[in-house]
Order: sequence, then structure tokens, then C-alpha cells
Amino acid sequence: MSNPSTNPRSGSIVPSGWEGGTTLNSTVKTYTDLASRIKMQFGWPSVDVELCDNVIYDNINQSLEWFSKYAGYTDEWLIFDSEEYVAGMGINMQDVFSSLGRAYNTEWSEISGRMYDYDIEDERRVISIHGFDPVEYSGTDYLFTLDYMFAQQTAFSHMMGNFGFDLITWHVLKDWLELRKKLFATDPEVIFDKRTQMMRLIPEPTRASNRYVGVIGAWVERPICDMIAERWVYQYTLALSSIQLGNIRGKFGAVNLLGGGSVQWNDILSQGIKMKDQLEQELMEKYGESIPLGVYVG
Repeated sequence: MSNPSTNPRSGSIVPSGWEGGTTLNSTVKTYTDLASRIKMQFGWPSVDVELCDNVIYDNINQSLEWFSKYAGYTDEWLIFDSEEYVAGMGINMQDVFSSLGRAYNTEWSEISGRMYDYDIEDERRVISIHGFDPVEYSGTDYLFTLDYMFAQQTAFSHMMGNFGFDLITWHVLKDWLELRKKLFATDPEVIFDKRTQMMRLIPEPTRASNRYVGVIGAWVERPICDMIAERWVYQYTLALSSIQLGNIRGKFGAVNLLGGGSVQWNDILSQGIKMKDQLEQELMEKYGESIPLGVYVG
């Protein structure tokens, strides 16, 4: 007979005052949650831990900064209006977020479109731009473009027999238009500075003519609330805290405890240094500097 306390049909198996956690639904949702988990690894609350919460919070920030540099990003698709481009300067991606506010994400749908990080009280930062597709402005002038006229002729050819152009002519035209873009450099080259968050286009769009709405593919930093429960962030915070705790307890290394014990600070310090090096190597080998790309040429 099954134990009623562990039978899922009889109620919760989690002790009162606690809640269960999984990989995708972790109990670590705040800085305080992660700091408590770190201190419990050192024996708290049974043993005093000589680290205040603010020190652990700073270690969490350092871990998030490392993680977001190499792995903490999402793939977002943004809408860009060329009329907002400032000639000679470009456009700030933060302005794209705030003015248009349209982001479509295929991988992290639970945070897609949330371009403001409330834990930082600022817009999320773009790491790099991996795609740019300028779409011609769909105003009345589109009726007189080559694409539209040949599409109409192809449709008439299908409906009316031998009148108009066939599909082969249509594909030849499309190939010629692509060659024309390359020869005359009509597709803009994208230059992005992640420090200033400024995106420049060459050739630059003008407000008087050649207006278009472009689609930008960008790697954007994940919000803090989404990265706080990552395994790497927890372990790196633990490693930094171990190094600090070992250095603090090392100052009392010659002091004997009650009962003849001594402060074991060497083990904590060495374990923290070893774990820190291993985690940094893991992050660099898995992600490194190659992804995401820093520059995209259209």
C-alpha cells in the first residue's frame, strides 16, 4: 500500500510553508530567493554566514552581467519606419522599442514583446543585429512599380491565355532586380554599435523620398526576471560567494572553536576559485564571442 503522504492523489507532497520547483518553474524568482539558497549551501541558518545580503546581491549582478554577455539573449523581430531615421546619426534601438513596441519572438514566447525590463527600469539592450529587410512603402506609388506591373501581367497571362508574361519571364525579372540591387547597392548595409545602441544604414534613407518600413532581426538581452533562475547564474554566484566567505574566514584561521574545532576556510576558498574558473570556461567554450554576430550586411 502506498504511503498517503507521498501519494499525489491525496494532496500535496511538499511540506507546509514550502513550494515545489522544476527547471521551467523554479522557486527562485527574486534576488532574495537566490540569496537564501546561496546561504543555505554554507549551512545557514544552522551556521552563521559572514556575508550580508547586499554582498550576495552584487554577486548575482556580476553573474547576470557575465551570462547576458554570452548566453542571455532572445531573437526578436522589430518593425522600423525609415522616417524616424536621423541623417548622419542613425536611430537608437531604444527609440524603436518605445515608439513602435512591436516585437515578435519565435523561441521565448513568454517574454516576447516585453521590451522594457522593469528590474532595470530601462529598455532591454540589443546585443547585435542579424537581419534587416527593407520593404518598399506600400502607398499608391506601389501600383506603378515593376513588381506590381509584372505580377498583374503574369496573372492576366494565366487567366486569358497567351496574353501577358509567363512565370519564366517573372523569375528572370526577379533575378534581374536582385542583380540590380547588388550593382547599385540599393540594399542598405547595417552598422550597429551595441554600446550606444545606434543603428546606421548605408545608404541612408531620406524622409523626402524612398520611405520604407523595414524588419529588423536582433539579438536582445533577456530580462533579469527570466535569467535569475538559470543554473549557471546560481553556480557562478555561489562560486563568488565562496571566494568571499573563504577570504573573510581566513582572517580567523588561527582561532580555535569551542570543542577544539577550527575554521575551515581553505577548502571553501579553493572550491570557489575552481568552480569560478570551470564556469567561465564552460560559458566561453559553449558560446564564446562568435554568436551572436556583431555586424550584418544586407
